[in-house]
Amino acid sequence: ARKRIKIVHWIMDLYPDVINAHGILQKENIIYRFLGFINRKIFIHSDAILALGPSMLDRINAYLEKPIEKIPLAASKANICLGCEKNVRGGLDLKWVPLWGDSDLENLKENEALDIRSKYGWKADTVVLMHAGNIGLGVGLDEFMKAADYLGKEGPVWAFFGGGKRWSKVMQFKQAHKDARIELYEYAPKSILGAADVHLVSLVSSWTGVGVPSKLQNIFSIGKPVIFVGSMESEMALWIIESGGGWVVKEGDVDGLLSAIEEAKNSTERIRRGQAARVYARKYFNQKKNCALIAQIITS
Repeated sequence: ARKRIKIVHWIMDLYPDVINAHGILQKENIIYRFLGFINRKIFIHSDAILALGPSMLDRINAYLEKPIEKIPLAASKANICLGCEKNVRGGLDLKWVPLWGDSDLENLKENEALDIRSKYGWKADTVVLMHAGNIGLGVGLDEFMKAADYLGKEGPVWAFFGGGKRWSKVMQFKQAHKDARIELYEYAPKSILGAADVHLVSLVSSWTGVGVPSKLQNIFSIGKPVIFVGSMESEMALWIIESGGGWVVKEGDVDGLLSAIEEAKNSTERIRRGQAARVYARKYFNQKKNCALIAQIITS
């Protein structure tokens, strides 16, 4: 008899939801509905589905004919395959395991971080808020731009490293708002992450559960705190709140962002939250541990 092959989906970005988040196709569009129909059929006939976080798993669950109950969100309750129920239809396993930071990313010593900062003209007491990486369509910028403009010359340095589809928006804003301390640089080696005081991360609310950016894992692994702007239901918001590794600001809440920045000016507070971030990363964004769990899901 022909041996049955197990089918496991490990989803990095959820389609066609991504297309809708881009604003390319509305959910009522016949093409979108057809793609969703195909997705549903594939999911139902799978043995297991592996997502990157609880919000993504909720979106996947919505495709099923008999969705399971809402997945627990906190990593301590549901992470690493704990608290994930089986779908009653055919024994389908729905699990989520987060990705991990880059294995070659090292913590900088204080003198090494200061050396990098000096190359950009940042003094030891200059507060540097850094956004490092691709600025794609899912990245929210409005709150950062408004806060930078409001704080002006007396505010922190807003250092952007990278590129992407929305990079030009930051360039245009910098040109039109000379007093905002916005600095733009090309992509830099990973070591630049250690030169920041606080990292900036954002995700447009329509992207919640569609994809889970993994930059938080790298930032947490080197013990740096994060200011996140986006939906409170997103994985990054949930993990930051649970870990205590930064600040979470609702999308559109510029006042909330300004309050977070004010707190982040305190070096003791930054260190405390950064240490909490590192502890959380070692426990939940552990490559060896998470890979073993993924292998267990595939082979069980």
